[in-house]
Amino acid sequence: MKKLIILSTVILLVLSMVTGVLGCQEAPTPAPAPAPAPPSSPAPAPPPIPAPTSALPSISALPPTPLPPAVDEPEYSKEDMLALIWNKIPTQLPGGHSKNELVRDTRTATYEGDGKWTFSASGQVEQQGPLTIEIVRTEAYWVERESREVTTYELQLRAIYYEKSRTLDIENEKKIDEKVITETSDTPILRQEIKLKWMNTWGGGHNYSLEGSIENIGKIPITNLLIEFFFYDEDGNLLNTKKLEITPDLISPGEKGTFRNDFVITGKSYFSYTSRFVLETGEVFEYLEGSGEEEPVYFYEMDIEKAIADNVKTTQN
Repeated sequence: MKKLIILSTVILLVLSMVTGVLGCQEAPTPAPAPAPAPPSSPAPAPPPIPAPTSALPSISALPPTPLPPAVDEPEYSKEDMLALIWNKIPTQLPGGHSKNELVRDTRTATYEGDGKWTFSASGQVEQQGPLTIEIVRTEAYWVERESREVTTYELQLRAIYYEKSRTLDIENEKKIDEKVITETSDTPILRQEIKLKWMNTWGGGHNYSLEGSIENIGKIPITNLLIEFFFYDEDGNLLNTKKLEITPDLISPGEKGTFRNDFVITGKSYFSYTSRFVLETGEVFEYLEGSGEEEPVYFYEMDIEKAIADNVKTTQN
């Protein structure tokens, strides 16, 4: 009985398996029909096909090729232009200066284009003012002082030359670093000079008179000038001496001094006399050879070392 039941069960299982396999091999169910599409507008026309980019345009369509710029070159070389402009500069410049005040080695010429050149040159200028001379008293002696103003500066010239018109325009003359100094020089005046204008002596016996005039023809004043007389008899023996003051005490250059005195000679009558000019300090004037007899000239040459030494002594005292 049990065997029958088991067999029945196996048979059922086999049948169910066969049925499943057959079900899988059945034709598929057809898909439902699609819904009708809505009406559509006509398709736009396709765009035009452009020409291939590799195609070359026609020769007439090409833009014109620009010409290369013209080269602006001067007509002259720099060396030739320096010589040309230098020859065109006038001897007398418009500003009152002279071409000779410019130094050739300082010349420059630069081409600016379009036939235009700039030119420059310079030079050191020294201008001297008028000379002034004055007599000045120093501590020891008189001097002749010469002085003048001296102006120095650098002169700069700028000019333009045009090749097309062959013309030169001087733009300016400029002064740079202008300086003004006063130059002085002292020359010691060691010589005093006088001219005897006239002198008279008259009288008789033992009574006599002396009178005369001198002129200072030197460059410096003379102070405390005396005239000294020596009287002799006919045998040449010295009878008497006489010193006369010449007035005024200070005789400036170009001025005159006078002397006069009455005196008595005791003993023998005088036969001749001599005279000389002296300073109060004892210095003697000498006769200037060749100055003549009518208006003889006398001079005294100062010793500069003595003058300085005397001044030192006077200062110390």
